[in-house]
Amino acid sequence: MLLDHYPSLAPTTTTYKETEESVIIIYMNLPFGDLEALKQLRDQFSQVLVSGSDNSSNVVITINATGKITNLQIDPSLLHPSEKEVLQNSIIAAFHNACGKLQEEMFKSLQDKA
Repeated sequence: MLLDHYPSLAPTTTTYKETEESVIIIYMNLPFGDLEALKQLRDQFSQVLVSGSDNSSNVVITINATGKITNLQIDPSLLHPSEKEVLQNSIIAAFHNACGKLQEEMFKSLQDKA
């Protein structure tokens, strides 16, 4: 779980849920009077794009800081009916890989701000 690695980011007044709202929960731990810092972080995170792939790089997914997919590339060799399960597993693996990279990038940015 995310908070196992970053316990100082644990919210004090909100139930933590590891979802795309994680960025909002992280913001809640910043000083409430520092709205400019919140705006800067929001702007910085809105520019973050990361790509993740399956082990064979047959599927590459790019997501933004909210976890929305902005690009999907699929090797044509996986577009055959007999490869349906491989394609499904590859998409899931690529998405999870991209999400992990996104979390790393966001925390790296937060640490740089600290």
